[in-house]
Amino acid sequence: MTQRTAETYVAELLAPENREVVEAIIAATERFEVESGMAENPVYQGLKEGRTLAQIRGMSREDLEVLYGYGYTLLTQKFLDKALVIFSHLALIDPLEARNHYCLGACLQQQGNMRTARDAFATFIALDATNPEGLMRLGECLLAEGDREAAGDAFRLALGEAEKGHGTAKSRDAAEARIAMLDLTTGDQNAD
Repeated sequence: MTQRTAETYVAELLAPENREVVEAIIAATERFEVESGMAENPVYQGLKEGRTLAQIRGMSREDLEVLYGYGYTLLTQKFLDKALVIFSHLALIDPLEARNHYCLGACLQQQGNMRTARDAFATFIALDATNPEGLMRLGECLLAEGDREAAGDAFRLALGEAEKGHGTAKSRDAAEARIAMLDLTTGDQNAD
């Protein structure tokens, strides 16, 4: 959406014919808050103010770092069930921290749950779009699900980001290897 499109959208919302609808939505929301008791609920109010659950609970960055570090240790030591609990929790209470979603995806991928892992990596990519590692993991999930074309696209995007200086030389090499593997097996399939 461009600035001009956004201005047009807002103008349409504020147009007299839409004003009643907008006011009805606001009134319904306020009524819900009062009738449900949410107006006094600190979690609900905190979320309304744009705070994360971690912030609402009073957790510091240091608290979140400790929890992340513990989860990461569990993940690298292959205690996937325990790591999954920690990273699922972190993704909920600190949802704008990209690495929480990456590690959640890594747990799920290693457990063979490619569909849900793919969703976690997609969230990671939305938060850290230039990181080739998330694109690589997404490509691996897509490939495991049999979607070679989409996997190839993800690997090519990862290579593009690596060539821009994001990630490491290993990221670039891994993306090139995956693309070459897909090209080679595609060639083998076309020869049949």
